[in-house]
Parts: sequence; C-alpha cells; structure tokens
Amino acid sequence: MLVGAGTSAHAGPPKTLYDHIQDSWAFGEISVIEPLTYRDGGLYAFPGRITELIHARYGHPRSILVVYEVVDPEDPLPFDKGTTFVAPLRVLPRTKYWRDNLPNSPRHEVLGGRRYVFKGDDAAAVKVLGAAWAATLDMGMPDRKLRQGEIVSGALDSEVKVLMEDSVRFLTGRTLTHITEKATTAMLVFASSDAPEELRVGILEAVGRAGLEDAKPVLKKLGARADATGAAALRAQSLLGVSHTTAELVSFGDSKSDDVRAWAYGELAKQSGSDKSARSIVAALLESDAVDSVRIAACNGLGRSGSDGVISLLAGALLRGDGVSRTAAMALAEIGTSPAIEVLKGAIREGPSEATIGSVLAMLQVSKPCSDCKAFLVEQHKTHDEGAIRDLIAIVMQFDSQPDD
Repeated sequence: MLVGAGTSAHAGPPKTLYDHIQDSWAFGEISVIEPLTYRDGGLYAFPGRITELIHARYGHPRSILVVYEVVDPEDPLPFDKGTTFVAPLRVLPRTKYWRDNLPNSPRHEVLGGRRYVFKGDDAAAVKVLGAAWAATLDMGMPDRKLRQGEIVSGALDSEVKVLMEDSVRFLTGRTLTHITEKATTAMLVFASSDAPEELRVGILEAVGRAGLEDAKPVLKKLGARADATGAAALRAQSLLGVSHTTAELVSFGDSKSDDVRAWAYGELAKQSGSDKSARSIVAALLESDAVDSVRIAACNGLGRSGSDGVISLLAGALLRGDGVSRTAAMALAEIGTSPAIEVLKGAIREGPSEATIGSVLAMLQVSKPCSDCKAFLVEQHKTHDEGAIRDLIAIVMQFDSQPDD
C-alpha cells in the first residue's frame, strides 16, 4: 500500500471513497499478519486475506500482499500485524524497480492511501455505505445516478469524518443531473446544520448549479444569514434565477459579512450596464477602501454586464494599482470591446505595476476577436521601458528570447 503517495498533477476533481470503490480491484474487510520488511525498513509488505468481500471487479479474490512504502519515518504504520480494516484495493504493476525484491505474487495497495484505511466503528459504517454503493454499479441509467445521489447525500451527516467530507466532494465536484426529492432534502438538511461551514457552502453551491427549484424556500431562509453560508445561499438563488431589486441588493450590501456584501455588489455590478442607480453605487464602492474581496466581486460583476457603460469604472479600479487591478483587467477583457481594449493598452504603456501586469495577462484573454492585441504586445516586448514587463510579455507570448537593450 503506497500510503501517502502523491496524486497526479493532471488529476480532475479529488477522488472520493465512491470513486475508489468503483475503480478498485476489490473492496472489503481485510486482515493482515506480520509484515515482511525491505530496504532497511523503508518498505513493508503485509500478507493477508480479504475476510469479507464486499465488491470485486472479477471473481472472489482472497489472498493479498498489501505494500506500504515509508514516506516519513516519523509516521506510524497504518496498521500492525493482526489488524482488521476496511479499504479499497488495487493491484500494483510488477515493473517498478523497488518492487523487484518482493515475493513473486500479486501485490496490492490501498487506493487513496491511509485516508481510506477504516478501523473499528468507522469500518462498520463504511462497510454498510460501500455495499450500498457497490450495488448500484450494475444498475442501468438513470436509476444508477438517482440511487447514487441518495446514497451520497444520505452520508452527509455521517459521524465518520471521511464519509462526510467525501460526500461533499462528490456532490460538489461534478454536475448533478439526476437528483431525487429525497437527496435534495438531505442536502438542504445538511446545509442548515452545524457541520463545518466550508462543507455547507459547497453543498449550497452544488444545489444552485443543479437547478434544484424545490430548494428555494430553504435558500431564502438561509440567505438571511450574515455569514458565508448566507452568501452561498444567495449565490444559489441567483443560479436558480431568483432576482433581487436594487433596493434589496443595497440592503444586503450593508451586511456585516464580507461574503454577503461581495455577492450583493457583484449582483449590483452585473446590472450596472442598464441601471444607473446600481452603477452609481458600484462606482462609490470601487473608489472606497472596501476590502479587496468585495471590490473584486464588483469588478467581476461589471465584466459579466458586458456593457461599455461600465468601462470607466473598471478603468478606475485598474489604475489604482492594488490587489483588485488584475481582476479589473480581466473584467475589461471579458467585455472585450475596442474601448475596453484601449484601456488595457494604456495601462500597459504607463500604468502602475499591478495594472500593467494584469493588463498584459488580460490582453490574451479578450472575449471578442482582437485584430491587433498580439501585435501590440509584440511591440511592447520590443519597446517597453521596464525589463520586467518585457520579460512577462515574453513569457505569455512564449518568446524564446528577449530583445536587446
């Protein structure tokens, strides 16, 4: 078992127990005996048996050799001789150089590392959940997804921390297209609970992305909270098409929660292209000393408005040369019209450092066709007064060398 082995740099959403069960060679209860040791104690091989098989890709495997490579000598072994645990397993390839001295038999590892070694009461809960999940793998669609949604959402309130966290990961890491009323209810109960806030926020955003219309009453109630949960509920409402008047948004903009204020000003900014009152309010915010997160949300909203009428507001935010400047540059690129591009060009020529850097990065992400954006950057690569900016342009344009000074 390569406990602690690194994940791929090209991986998608984090793998969960559900993914590991589906990908496993075998999943079940495992018992191991005294390990064989190699490489001066840097490698352990635990002979053992699958004492209760819950799921297998093929047949009914029993005998195993679980490999554990020591990453940090200070870390305790994930299990000792005589240990019984529940875990998903995969078969290791035979070709790795350090495995050549191991017994000439199939070798295995725990998928996901020590996080997915479950013992005691945790093991009992994981066996029940894993059996229910494994039973869905032979079901046809859409019944499989409907049942899986119920299983995962039902585990949100698990006392096993990994199950709770992985259920949130599963529901937030993919587009939910098949969700029953039972699963929706479980998600909303969890969002209204005292579970860790970052997990509840993730579930609320998943509810919004999934378009779960039945969630609107609960979202309205949670949206009255002045915290990150309230802001997540408001974002979910927006995703479900719930609109708020300018007056309501202004009221939310006075919240004690920066998260709620960020949402409110983002919504005000989004409608600033056609609403002069909203545009005036956002302009005052961007000229203020409000925290970066709120001003960043406003800039993003202005970009989403797609209106030339907000370019002057973004230009002001860009040229402040602070932590919001790069977001303002990207918002101008999202608008992508000639007036917006001219602002970016001006900032590259003579703006403060953050504005110049942000504008260089934004010039290659303009949302509309730009006939001379690359030519402009090439020229600035040759002529810009600051070597650091010439270097940055060379990097983003993938030049092989810099112009002579």
